[in-house]
Amino acid sequence: SPNVAATVTHSDAKSGVDIAKRGWVFNANASAMGTDDTGAYTGKFTTNGETITLDSSAAGTYYLHVLTTDVAGNKTETVSEAITISAIT
Repeated sequence: SPNVAATVTHSDAKSGVDIAKRGWVFNANASAMGTDDTGAYTGKFTTNGETITLDSSAAGTYYLHVLTTDVAGNKTETVSEAITISAIT
């Protein structure tokens, strides 16, 4: 099946982004997961502006959840709009 790619760029105008404390997960949950359980963000970033590959093997509606942490330790979760993957016939 074709891959779904997303380029993710983090920004923070004050203290800057802590590259080691960022993560992502792609799932069917439209609701925010929160910033307390950082272990739930199983995908890791190695650079800012990184292109990641999302699992597109199953049809459905999915959301990309991105956790950004700034140098001061503040965490923010961003949830994408719905990403619909159709079955390939």
